[in-house]
Amino acid sequence: MAQPARHGEQAGKSTLRRSKDRSHCRTASFLHFNRDFRFNSQSTSMQCTPRRTIGGRAWLSLKLKNKEQEKALAAWGNTSLGLLLYWWHANKQQSGRGSIGKAALQGLPTLDVRALTPAQLKAASKIFDDFSGTPLLTFSEIHSDSERQKLDAEFMTRALGLPKALCAHGALSLLRKKLSLEPSISG
Repeated sequence: MAQPARHGEQAGKSTLRRSKDRSHCRTASFLHFNRDFRFNSQSTSMQCTPRRTIGGRAWLSLKLKNKEQEKALAAWGNTSLGLLLYWWHANKQQSGRGSIGKAALQGLPTLDVRALTPAQLKAASKIFDDFSGTPLLTFSEIHSDSERQKLDAEFMTRALGLPKALCAHGALSLLRKKLSLEPSISG
């Protein structure tokens, strides 16, 4: 149904407004990227919504081939390795914060969920579902976040097939400890 022109609006502007509205609606996605991440007060770099939603300036919509890929990327983005990549590439001009602009987001290294086998993609999506209601501590508290440690272990072993030794008291444990001590994260 066509919207009537606003009072005092020229006919051409009304058409342009409707075109912009349609364009914004096409960006609706389940997956959203935290463009301005406060490491010392926020816990997630990516989130999925239960229905398609239009992102905004702070939470950009990321649109992938299907919901399963979007859920897999959200799970990955909140693992210790996903957070490490966010932190490493973020603009850290303010203590305890990192920003990644829209243009820089296109070059952000991340897990290529398109390259996962169907079984891996299904496992990653299921891991997202299993953890979707689980509260995580802030990024700066990553070393003591038992739920994030479980997320790491589940994602690395079930979705990626990496050895369990990597997760328990191995390299990921050391990574979490080092990240929590980083001044640009703790603020």
